[in-house]
Amino acid sequence: MYVYLFEAKSIQTYLFRSGRLKDVISASERLDRLVDDDSGSVLAQVLHSAGLKSDLLESVLVSDQVIGFTRCKGGAFYAYCEQREPLLTLRSLWTLTVQQLFPGLEFADALTQGETLAEAMDAGHPALAASRNCPTVKFPLATAPCDHAPRTGLAAVPLSAAAKTEVKSSEKDERIDLDTEHHRQGYRLLRLRKEPLLHKFITSIEGDKQLPDSLNFPLNMEDFPAFNDPDEGHSVVKDLALIHIDGNGLGLLLRSLQGALKGIGDQEYGRAFRTFSSALARATQQAAFQASYWLYQEQKRGLDAGCEPDMLAMRPIVLGGDDITLFCQADLALGYAETFCIAFKSCSERELAPLYHDYLQGTPLKPYLTASGGILYHKATHPFTTCHNLVEGLCKEAKQLTQSLDSHVGPAAISFYRLSHALAEDIVTLRTQSQQFLIEDRQLLTSIGGYLVEDKTQNNAHKTNTYTPSLSNLKQAITLLRDKRSSLSIAKFRQMATELARGDMDEAERIYERAYEQLSPATLKEWQTILASLFPKADTPNWYWNNKSWLSDLLTIAHFLPQSTTSVTQGSKK
Repeated sequence: MYVYLFEAKSIQTYLFRSGRLKDVISASERLDRLVDDDSGSVLAQVLHSAGLKSDLLESVLVSDQVIGFTRCKGGAFYAYCEQREPLLTLRSLWTLTVQQLFPGLEFADALTQGETLAEAMDAGHPALAASRNCPTVKFPLATAPCDHAPRTGLAAVPLSAAAKTEVKSSEKDERIDLDTEHHRQGYRLLRLRKEPLLHKFITSIEGDKQLPDSLNFPLNMEDFPAFNDPDEGHSVVKDLALIHIDGNGLGLLLRSLQGALKGIGDQEYGRAFRTFSSALARATQQAAFQASYWLYQEQKRGLDAGCEPDMLAMRPIVLGGDDITLFCQADLALGYAETFCIAFKSCSERELAPLYHDYLQGTPLKPYLTASGGILYHKATHPFTTCHNLVEGLCKEAKQLTQSLDSHVGPAAISFYRLSHALAEDIVTLRTQSQQFLIEDRQLLTSIGGYLVEDKTQNNAHKTNTYTPSLSNLKQAITLLRDKRSSLSIAKFRQMATELARGDMDEAERIYERAYEQLSPATLKEWQTILASLFPKADTPNWYWNNKSWLSDLLTIAHFLPQSTTSVTQGSKK
């Protein structure tokens, strides 16, 4: 048995390379149709052009010259065949096509063989890893005599007629590289408001509820509904949020599935992994739809009766495998991320149920996957490349919390940060610079990093007696602090943060104590309960302990969390 493995590398780095939203959007749409199991994908067209038979679009018996696929989603595919020649033909034509369509895209591929499909796959993965460590030369070369694209440093190329239509008069002399030129063509020629990537976010696989077909997505920053808000007082929603969410436990599940399928026939082995790949893609798409549906309903709630949103306040960038990346209106980003994480858990349990029933019974694995992610609040003017690096760091921070609570699929978690300047590209460094203060002889970090999406009662699988604050705990604190009857308020905590920045811990404590002492008995009891849920120790809860506090987290979420009585113009039609 022969296998051919292909994976696109550093996809998100490639997407954000030029730093312009229109290029990010076009690149994401073009990459989304590169590998998929539908007739519109580049992979399907390459197979058709080469005259190769496969089970990509329809279920057929994989034998002799027929190519089978165990994976064909998210910029990667694993193909197998009993004969070597069909895979050689596919490899030759496929790599040529990728280099023509995406000249600067890094990818790895490997062609291996084994007595069985399982053995061939086992040999293929190390070969694929070796290919990742062997960079290839990308053309055109940016040699010294060449003109360079200032945004990427790559060789500049002439603009095609299609790309020229997307150039403003002020940008006529702009120099761009070959990949960006292809993206500009795509921006012009592709129907970017109705293409497959967008369709995945607004189409329910289950069919229980749907979003209007006429719903549009922003193509520029100015298209976001809040940016057209005539009420300048709503400046908060004129920020954007970059959301990146990644699944937990996928590697563990794959290793368990490989172990369960050892010694099984090639046909069933290939079918099982193809089933897993398709089930995971459906779960991610359905979770993305449920989050988009929540967003639509939130926008609709802020409109006059009889009005509906015509522009969804988010822009998808990536949906592949078990992860998503998107831009979202800042005040709606936390709700979107929470909804996705909760939906992904239930959708994955439903979609993976047949696989668990057939192959994974008796394993310590949970019957579902979870997802953890990061939210970076930022201004539209911040460089996208920096934002991308930071949000990946936030996602890693949240996943570390998840893994610390349960080595097998832990609970969903979210980490967040409000970017005020773009001087650091590492979230740890940025937190140290902006959220850590020297208090006498110790450092006080005013962020605890990740928060669980669901409460402890809903996360009964993780370790007991651990510090596990949830987003609902933080939002309960904000609700109390927004109550005008409470002497403790968001403004008081903002004053405390100012004093900490000055190094005056005593004054910060005095501000808190004065407001704390004025709380009514009922409010005091409620506040103590909230503090206990946010405090890691068994002794008297406070707003800080040892060298940590949730102060910056509280102020960040309070700034962007919508008031229940606030009505924001969201872009509407009658």
